[in-house]
Amino acid sequence: MALSRAREGLFIIGNALNLASRSNMWRTVIDELEQNDAVGEAFSVVCQRHPDIIEYVSEPGKLPRLAPDGTCPFNLQLRLGLSVCKGVV
Repeated sequence: MALSRAREGLFIIGNALNLASRSNMWRTVIDELEQNDAVGEAFSVVCQRHPDIIEYVSEPGKLPRLAPDGTCPFNLQLRLGLSVCKGVV
């Protein structure tokens, strides 16, 4: 279970069923989120310089594979070590 606060949102990453089964507070939060269609199976990762390329993270370990330094996960030259995209995820 992890919490992350973005500028315009809140991501709750974890097992919602497990949280809800063990805590009335979390059950209430998850119920409200579900009623507002605010629960998803993944979250998107987008580089500011490559907005047309969207990846979705839905499994442990995928985010570090996509953007190991928190930088652009889509620049092939970056992956090859030839140049650096300054975009931030």
